[in-house]
Amino acid sequence: MTTAPPAHVAPRLPLVRVLDTGRLDVVDHDAPLAPGLGAEGRRAAMRAHLGVVLAAYDDVLEAVATRVDEVEDGLLDERTESFRPLHAALRDVAVVQRCLRRVGHYVAEHDALADASSLRPTAVPTRSGEAVRWADLTDRAASLRAALRDALTIHAAVETERQNDELRRLSEASLALGRETRDVSRTGVRRAEESKTISSWAAILFAPTLIGTVYGMNFEHMPELGWVGGYPLAVGAMLAMGVGLWLAFRRKGWL
Repeated sequence: MTTAPPAHVAPRLPLVRVLDTGRLDVVDHDAPLAPGLGAEGRRAAMRAHLGVVLAAYDDVLEAVATRVDEVEDGLLDERTESFRPLHAALRDVAVVQRCLRRVGHYVAEHDALADASSLRPTAVPTRSGEAVRWADLTDRAASLRAALRDALTIHAAVETERQNDELRRLSEASLALGRETRDVSRTGVRRAEESKTISSWAAILFAPTLIGTVYGMNFEHMPELGWVGGYPLAVGAMLAMGVGLWLAFRRKGWL
């Protein structure tokens, strides 16, 4: 069960202020009333209290509207990657709306008391100037929140497009790297085949070179040099070794 405020103190209302750091600060604001005020004097003091609070909200909404403009301008800047001001502005508008709802309850009670004390009651409740100001502030806050929701949607779309572009760039780079890898692999295979061919022919030519080198030493005692069939034997050995090696390498696929 809630207790009513003392008769000489107006109910506390949430008051939002803009700090030097740019953040919003919420404090409870009350207006002491002089003892002995009549009903009309008390209502006048309450109206003055509401006027101070609503004027403060007007200034706060001006500051928040400036931030919203900065957010919308930043959405068009391609260099903007991390957009924290958007989330900060959403938080500020939510704080203002939450506090305005509390003030709205007090405005409704104030108008109800004014209607109850009126000498000419009417079927339709009257709407005070404070109620009109409160409704205007509420509409402005709702408009700012709608603008920020649109900005958040645009920001999400821009971020999605940016991420898609980054993924496309990575995919293209990966494809290019794959092509380079395949080219390098093909070059390696081709060089390996060339190396096999060169090695095979080097081995084939090494056999007659070896025989020719041995019999080109001109030692004094080399019986084969005096043989009648020595020359055909040496040439035949060269051909036999060369052909044999060629067939062996051919079978392995090196030639």
